[in-house]
Amino acid sequence: MNKRIAILGMGDLGIALAAHFLHQNYKVTVWNRSSTKLLMLKNIDYKINGSSPPRLPEIHDGDLYALKLSNFIVIVTSVADAHEEIIEGIKNNINSNNIVIVIPGCFGAYYEFRKHLNTNSIYEINPSPISSRVSITKNTINMKLNSGYYIGGLGCQKDVKELFPKGEFVSPIHSSLMNVEMILHPTIFLTTKGNISGFYRDGVNYHNTKIINAIDLERLELGMHIGIKLPSLVDILKSKYASLNLCAYPSNIVEIFKTTKPFIDSTINFNRSEQERYVTEEVPFRLVPMYRLGRTFGLSMKSTKLLIDMAIKYANVDYYKSKRNISKSDIYACSNSLLNTKQQEI
Repeated sequence: MNKRIAILGMGDLGIALAAHFLHQNYKVTVWNRSSTKLLMLKNIDYKINGSSPPRLPEIHDGDLYALKLSNFIVIVTSVADAHEEIIEGIKNNINSNNIVIVIPGCFGAYYEFRKHLNTNSIYEINPSPISSRVSITKNTINMKLNSGYYIGGLGCQKDVKELFPKGEFVSPIHSSLMNVEMILHPTIFLTTKGNISGFYRDGVNYHNTKIINAIDLERLELGMHIGIKLPSLVDILKSKYASLNLCAYPSNIVEIFKTTKPFIDSTINFNRSEQERYVTEEVPFRLVPMYRLGRTFGLSMKSTKLLIDMAIKYANVDYYKSKRNISKSDIYACSNSLLNTKQQEI
């Protein structure tokens, strides 16, 4: 397998992935659009559990257009509003030998990248395959490899499976619809304004779960119209955190978050800028595309619209102008391609 990886976007997820793959003996090149952040990255030793990797990553501190990507596996972990800039920067350096993976895929990242990049291997992964908290100033990387994530796309599955062995391959729209954080995060923030000591433990209550459950029902209904049987948000959470739950049979979202480690720990919180991103990232790049797609199928999506309208009022930004859009034809074209690929494999 190709042992060269380029990671574009060096937030907590990008840094954790770089550390993970360095320890797996991959050659890793990293890039971030903030030059200040790149300078700070030089202070990280990418140790995991006290162990150093065999090599450090190569830091590309130049223009993205100048990054040579021939035969690289390109992993995009940037915020969604940087996707357009990244596509523009790498499109002339991507060829059929490249694999491009977007993590997390937001809603429909696969379709956006596939329209502009000249490669047959593009994937989006939802939710994240790694949970991480990174402190650059303290030079610490805390990470946990997850299971239960979904890999949506087309191309060389073997190489992607080697990188992310615990993922399940599905269609891109299936992967997008499995990212239930797009419902949880903005609802918690917009109904509490972030004035809580523990984001999940204190942020989820019997009032805002009515909104969460209503939007989740619209997600399930949209999946049904597309032809995908989706698990409910409650079932996803129960499955993901089964081994950490202190309650044998939690029946609702509130019980899950108030009786599950580490959510009951009041120190599990996010700073203000991270919480703000639950509006600026999740709403225009996840909820709005889901809302639009639902409307094309004739669904009311009124609960999703309610949350989007709350976000617009809070941020004073018209998120309905988001450029992220998925059409029925995008979904059906991809479904036909997936079917043809499976027939060729048989």
